[in-house]
Amino acid sequence: MRYMISLAALAALLVLAGCGGSDSPSTPIINPGATGTVSGYIYTDGAAGKLLVNATRVDDQRAVEGATVFVRDYPHLTAQTNAQGYFSIANVPCGNQQLIVEGTGFVRTLLDVLVLEGDNTPQVPSLDQADYKWTIMVYMAADNDLEQWAIEDFNQMEMVGSTGDVKVLVQLDRTPGYDSTNGDWTECRRYEVVKDDDPALITSTLLQSMGEVDTSNPQTLNDFIAWGQQYAPAEHYTLILWDHGTGWSPYDDRSRAIAYDFSSGYSNAIKVYDLSWALDALYPIDIVAADACLMATMEVAYQIRGQADYMVVSAEESPGPGYDYSKVLALFTSSEGLLKSPGQLARDLSATIFNDWRERFGMTLTCSTIDLSRTDELASALGTLAQRLTAVAPSYREAVATARDNTEFYSMLTRDLRDLYDYTNQVKAAIPDTLVQQYAGEVQAAMAQAVLANYAYKPSDAGYATRVGGLSIYLPAPIVFVRDEVKTPYAKLSFPQNTYWDEWLAQQ
Repeated sequence: MRYMISLAALAALLVLAGCGGSDSPSTPIINPGATGTVSGYIYTDGAAGKLLVNATRVDDQRAVEGATVFVRDYPHLTAQTNAQGYFSIANVPCGNQQLIVEGTGFVRTLLDVLVLEGDNTPQVPSLDQADYKWTIMVYMAADNDLEQWAIEDFNQMEMVGSTGDVKVLVQLDRTPGYDSTNGDWTECRRYEVVKDDDPALITSTLLQSMGEVDTSNPQTLNDFIAWGQQYAPAEHYTLILWDHGTGWSPYDDRSRAIAYDFSSGYSNAIKVYDLSWALDALYPIDIVAADACLMATMEVAYQIRGQADYMVVSAEESPGPGYDYSKVLALFTSSEGLLKSPGQLARDLSATIFNDWRERFGMTLTCSTIDLSRTDELASALGTLAQRLTAVAPSYREAVATARDNTEFYSMLTRDLRDLYDYTNQVKAAIPDTLVQQYAGEVQAAMAQAVLANYAYKPSDAGYATRVGGLSIYLPAPIVFVRDEVKTPYAKLSFPQNTYWDEWLAQQ
C-alpha cells in the first residue's frame, strides 16, 4: 500500500523569511522585488506512514529523503529533501505562492503559502492514505451523436483495464437514438474499468447509476473529478475530456466549448471560460487531455493553467473515433511508463495519439503537449507584441491583413482559429518594424518553452509540420471581432483579461 498526503489535509510549519516587514500581523508590506527562503522538514509519522511537513526536525518521526518541493509558478525554484528530511528554497518571490510536494508513495500535493518575514505556523491536521501511482479519469460526455464511439473507446479501455498501480475511472453519459448496444441505457454511469477480452460488451465494474445528468454543466465535471480523486487517490492524476470540442469558435457563445449534452439542449456545453473552475480539484491534476477537436488554443491553455500542469490537445479537428485507448492506457500501465515523470508521459501521450492517428486516418492531423506553467510567459510576450502591432498598424494596414490571412487556419468551419507560430512568422515577413521583429521572436522563444511536443501532418503538404507550432489563437478580422456576440464572451476569458490581445483584435 502507498500512503498519500491529502491536499485538503496538508498543512505545514514553514520558515518564511526575508520579504520585508509589516505594520501589523494582518497587513503585511511586501517590498517590490523582494524574495525569501522557504524551508522545513518532511517526515512520516511511522505508524500510519503519513507525510507531514514541519518547520523543525521531529526526532521521533522518520525523515523522508528524496522528496521534491518546488514553487508552482517558478518550477526552477526547487529542492530535494536530504537524509534528515530537510529542504530549503531560496529566492522565492514574496507574496502568495504555492508549493508542490511530491515523492514516491505520496500524493502530489499543493500547499498555499504566504512568503513573508518571520514564521508561518498553520495547523497540522490528520492525513489521508491511498493506493495508486496514477488515477486516470475519463469524462465521456456521450449524450450526443458520438455515442457509438464512446462504446468503442470504452471497450478499448477494457483491453488493458485498471492495474495495481493505475486505476481507470469512467463517467459515461449516453443518449437515445444513436447506439443501441450494451442494453441501450441512456442514463449517466460511473465505472471502474476492468480488463476483459470482449471487444463489444462493456463488463467493467459499475460503481454508480446516476440517472439523467447534464454533462454540459461545469459542476458535473467538477463533481466527477472530486469523486474520482476521493475514490482512488494517487500520486498523479490524468483527466481525459471526451466529446466534441470547438476551442474558441467564431460563431456564438454556445459553440465555444467542450462536452455537449443533447438531452439538456442541443447546443449546451461547458464554455471555455468555465473550464478553470470546472477543473478546480482536490489534488493537482498532472495531465489534462482533450479527446476532442480544436482545443489546442492559447485561450484554453491560459484558462486552465492553474488547474493542471500539462495539456495534450489537437489544434485541428480530430478523427471521430478519437484515441485508441488500449494504446493510451498501455502507456501509463507499462513498467516503463510507471517510471516516467508526468512531463515525460505527457510528451509520450501526444506522440502515441498522433502516431496511431497517422496509421488509421489520412486527414490533416495535429497533436501537441503544452507545459501550462509556461503560458504566463507566453501570454506576456503576446501582449507586448500586440501593443507594438497596435502602434504600427496604421502604417502597415495592408501588411497586417496579409499576415493574418496568410496564416494557417484550423478547420474550414473555424478559419479564425489561426496557428500562433505561423502567425508570428507571417508578421515578421510582412512588417519590417524592428520592434515587431524582436517581439515576434520573443513570442516564438516563449512558445519553444511552452510547447513540449508538436506533431502535425497534412496530405500532400510536406512543409506543414514545420509551419505550425502546436497552439492556435483566436485571430478574426476586425469586422468580426467588433460584434457584441463575439467580443463580449471573449472578454470573459482570462487571456484577454490579462493581456492586450483583445485590444489588438479590435484595432488590427
